[in-house]
Amino acid sequence: MKWFLFFALLTGWLHAQTDLPIRIEKNKQYKGTLFSYGDQVIIDGGVDGDVTAILADVTVSGRVNGNISVLAGNVVLQPGADIQGKVVCLGGNVQNNSEMAFEGNLISLFSPKLDRESRILQGKARASLFFFKLFCLFLALVAMLYFFPNQVRECAFELSQEPWRVVLAGLMTCFLFAIGLLFSFLLMAIAIGIPVFLVLVVALILGVAFGQVGFYFQMSQALERRFNGKLGTVPCIWLVILTFGLLSEIPVVGALVQASILVLGLGVVVLSRFGTNKAWFTRKKKVWAAD
Repeated sequence: MKWFLFFALLTGWLHAQTDLPIRIEKNKQYKGTLFSYGDQVIIDGGVDGDVTAILADVTVSGRVNGNISVLAGNVVLQPGADIQGKVVCLGGNVQNNSEMAFEGNLISLFSPKLDRESRILQGKARASLFFFKLFCLFLALVAMLYFFPNQVRECAFELSQEPWRVVLAGLMTCFLFAIGLLFSFLLMAIAIGIPVFLVLVVALILGVAFGQVGFYFQMSQALERRFNGKLGTVPCIWLVILTFGLLSEIPVVGALVQASILVLGLGVVVLSRFGTNKAWFTRKKKVWAAD
């Protein structure tokens, strides 16, 4: 997932460097939802609908009859801006130079700089998102243990036996996925690029997800042995997920923890072939019956 987000950011950045901004001129009215990916949006006139931008900034000095939603970009409200809906900004700043008072209709998350009101909202939203993410991961791990117990245990066993071999395999897998995603992105001008890119993304997501399950299960098994079996498997799984989740929130340390889990997870998936220990590509042998 992290490599996919990296190339999405790279795509948006390159796109933003080559295309002109989307501008709604003064005394002009745009009807419908205005969407931008990588192109700056400047609204001097009016938009009769929502405004959505990804990896782009939105500057408004006119009227928007709907919501403004921006991901990985900034929102700048100039004098004369009139927003009828909510302003949602994820990963950017909201600069309000107008006389508008949002009164709860401003949602700004993961911004570099926030005012007091936004920080309170950020804290509540991040806490809710944090525990929701951990709970979903916990449910996914328990479900994988229930439906694929042997595969998950095999991944955990592989990780405990040769961790350095797992690390090397994970680093090589990350490198190959990065190269494959880059080349498939460059081939998107022709028909083959899009399906190849989608296949690689799906494979990467599945590998990361299954690898994380194996990693957390191995850590929970180690914790359970530490308590001499006095603490059950399920509580140990939750404690491990919560611990690594809290570590992931620490600056710098969190990035290292997430990168380590990514590398170890992909490495163990590749070495154990999703916990099956079967060859990646097998060819069925033909058996000729005797006459």
